[in-house]
Amino acid sequence: MITLLGGLALFIYGVDLMSSGMQQVAGKKLRSLLGAVVRHKSAGLLVGLILTFFLQSSSASTVMFVSFVQAGILAFRDTIALILGAMIGTTLTVQIIAFKVSDYALAAVAIGVAVQVFGKYERSKNWSNIILGIGLIFFGMAVMKSGIEPLKNSPLFVKWLNTTIGNPWLSFAVATFFTAVVQASAATIALVISFAASGLLGSSSEQILAAALPFVMGANVGTTITALLASVRTGREAFRCAVTHTVMKLTGAVVCMFFVMPIAHGTIWITSFFLSGEASSARIVANSHTFFNLINVIVFFPFANLIAKFMIFLIPEKAERKVFSNLSISQEKSVDFNTEYDCLIDTLADYSKMVGKLNLNVSTQYDSPDETQLEIIAARDETLDIGYREIRNHAMLLYQLPSMKKHSGDFIPIIRSSELLERLGDDFARSIVRSLKKIAREDIRLSVESAAELHLVSKKIDALLNSYAEALEKKDSKVIESLLENNRGIKTMLRSMRKSHFLALANKVPAAVKSGSYYLDILSELESSTVKIKALLKVMREHFSEENSRS
Repeated sequence: MITLLGGLALFIYGVDLMSSGMQQVAGKKLRSLLGAVVRHKSAGLLVGLILTFFLQSSSASTVMFVSFVQAGILAFRDTIALILGAMIGTTLTVQIIAFKVSDYALAAVAIGVAVQVFGKYERSKNWSNIILGIGLIFFGMAVMKSGIEPLKNSPLFVKWLNTTIGNPWLSFAVATFFTAVVQASAATIALVISFAASGLLGSSSEQILAAALPFVMGANVGTTITALLASVRTGREAFRCAVTHTVMKLTGAVVCMFFVMPIAHGTIWITSFFLSGEASSARIVANSHTFFNLINVIVFFPFANLIAKFMIFLIPEKAERKVFSNLSISQEKSVDFNTEYDCLIDTLADYSKMVGKLNLNVSTQYDSPDETQLEIIAARDETLDIGYREIRNHAMLLYQLPSMKKHSGDFIPIIRSSELLERLGDDFARSIVRSLKKIAREDIRLSVESAAELHLVSKKIDALLNSYAEALEKKDSKVIESLLENNRGIKTMLRSMRKSHFLALANKVPAAVKSGSYYLDILSELESSTVKIKALLKVMREHFSEENSRS
């Protein structure tokens, strides 16, 4: 068992090395090719095949498709053909494995290591990974085969294997679980090939395939789990991509499980048609894997558009979460500038208070940072992001309405102010939280004085943002002018805190030495916040001044 598992580990490591090398050598070209041809289903099929061959894993290629959809590079509909191409591409690795080249495996390992040691450039290192990976794949196969030989004499192992083979659905489940764990269908099928080569699956081609096909089909389902897990926290489009991959493989596998013998006979006929003489057990198993996936592609490919529509129906878009429900326009003819403008100003005031509250939430962690609480606080930034988009989109919609042409300039300061407030929220929920997480992980504590001063700064910022909100509601540029002076006071206070910290460092005060750069990072972020607040106040001060002069 140790030899068998060691061989499997070498095999998986070889696949990983070969995959990473191929990605580095050809990854950029494949990405550009992907963007150029996905509009045509047949081209998408070919690209999916090529990409999966280079990545050496349908899991890896599907995860890439998911990430492209999430990034907006691909539409979900484009990925159906790519996924079907990946089904064929993943069989090529197993076809290579079926060749009897294990005698040359160590030679490939030696060449790969030599190129790794003596190669001077990054490109040569990538090629060494490919060659070394190929060598380890075939050496791992040879080690697995030698590990299986003694197992033929183990009553316990033979009993387990016979029980599993005797129940095709159990074989299917075992292969699905094992592939999900090792994240490589090629590893599962390589193991099945080793069993077949050792005579554990029977002597005739029919016996071998009857036992091997449930494992092959289970491996194809198990390989979808990686992309499915990767898509859990993505958008709806990316999640559909991963689910479609799983649904097509699962549907194809479950249906084909009822036709194991016809598929076995079809594999034997195709193998005998292309190969003269008796094929090896490894070749027959590899061909069954290819034949199974070809059946899936032939069945699903003509219905790619219907599959896309069905998956969109099955996984509809989420009802968009609303932060400011008052921002809505039912009909253009009922839009009134004063009503909509006042609504936006009031919403901007509420948004300013939300940012101030988030700043206070962060300040509760200055004394004793807790990673769990910091994660909760950071998650609240999503609400600010949604709120910003709602204000910006509503203001942009009004800006573009023909009836608002005379007042369009009044919406620009609101858009700019919401952007500055959103970036201010990022300072608190992302940048400062990131520094506090580092402090929590290293079990560092800020000094009592430093934490108290940071609390005071946070209270001043909150008070300033609340006063700003009140000035917005009153459209009072004079109050905003006085807030600029308050902001300068906060900035002066932060400079003083920085000087005090450097003095403490010079005197080697333990708390200052331990908190070191993290405390300075927090001060820098707060200083950056005062710059944004200054810009925020100036935008609306100038806007209200112009408005008052017009009236």
